[in-house]
Amino acid sequence: MRLLLVLLTSLILASCYHTAVAPLSSPGGQLVVVEIPGARPGRKNPDKVILDANEKLSSPFHARGWPLKYFSDFSLSDDGAEVAVLSPFGDMETKSGREFVGALPIIALRSTKSAESTENALRAVVADVYRNARKQGLRPIPVDDLKEQPEEAKP
Repeated sequence: MRLLLVLLTSLILASCYHTAVAPLSSPGGQLVVVEIPGARPGRKNPDKVILDANEKLSSPFHARGWPLKYFSDFSLSDDGAEVAVLSPFGDMETKSGREFVGALPIIALRSTKSAESTENALRAVVADVYRNARKQGLRPIPVDDLKEQPEEAKP
């Protein structure tokens, strides 16, 4: 969690860039977690399993021309943009009692374009990350379907 805060802070403090951050949500705006395939609840899971899930979510943003899809006036030679997907994870349980290891992807978009343009692009990026998660076999589960933590277990 500390790493997540450090990374988000460094993204925000970078000069000449506008940053927008949002958790993964469905196209209808419902907050979701993703089930991590290959991870088992109650066990120490290899870091590789978690990193593979993040890699699957961020893979469309490795191509050089990805910003052209999200910014109408983007120039590959003059403008800059980056996407980072960070996912705190842990054991989760649905209201029906099914246990799984899930992650809450947080998507950060940094660009040299205006703050408004960056916010608009982030909405489209989040929608594409959601669609990509489904394509990659990462099952989105609405947060509303998760079992509440008992009071004594809450941080």
